[in-house]
Amino acid sequence: MASRRLVRLGAVCALASGFLVATGEPAVADGADRPVAVGAAVSTPGDVAAVTAADPDAAMDLTVVLAPRDQAALDAFVAAVSTPGSEQYRRYLAPGEFGPRFGASPQAVAAVSDALRKAGLRVGPVADNGLSIRASGTVAEVGTAFHTSFKRYRLTSGRAGLANTTAPTLPASVAAHVQGVVGLDQLIAATSAVTTRTARAAGAAPGAVTPAALAAATAG
Repeated sequence: MASRRLVRLGAVCALASGFLVATGEPAVADGADRPVAVGAAVSTPGDVAAVTAADPDAAMDLTVVLAPRDQAALDAFVAAVSTPGSEQYRRYLAPGEFGPRFGASPQAVAAVSDALRKAGLRVGPVADNGLSIRASGTVAEVGTAFHTSFKRYRLTSGRAGLANTTAPTLPASVAAHVQGVVGLDQLIAATSAVTTRTARAAGAAPGAVTPAALAAATAG
């Protein structure tokens, strides 16, 4: 009887400590470490002149785009300031108001920042709007962090740059806060001035957040 009780106790302890008795592998109950895509693999451009191996020591600068803390509330706000007759029509947000109201939560920012640092990347502060974090590392470090690889493409136009060959992923618990990663595909033309241009076109005060700027900032 004593031996049977010991066997039962051993089985219970093994299960409680998170191990599968049959396989001896850790059991992940909630799937928090399951890899989830936070982007797509780059389709090979049609005008490629040459494809070569990426230098693993080459530097890469990235922008990790975060999900708003309340997408439904953000959508409702954009609709209200865009609709003539609405009490909020053209009542745009002043600089510094967007982040605390609609940007990613401090917990989400901390979770993503910590995950990137643990993966070996150098992480900067969150943007004022709370929707992006700057990160940098070598090609090898970025590849490890996002579980992807890179090739260097040269186009017939002479333009050249790196691009990821597989979809970047992050653990599910972190990927839930990420809408995408800018900078993995260097063949995409940058449009960093879009929010300034749209704000001026709408006649808003400099730095105000307009519906067009919101759409550009939160496009996933």
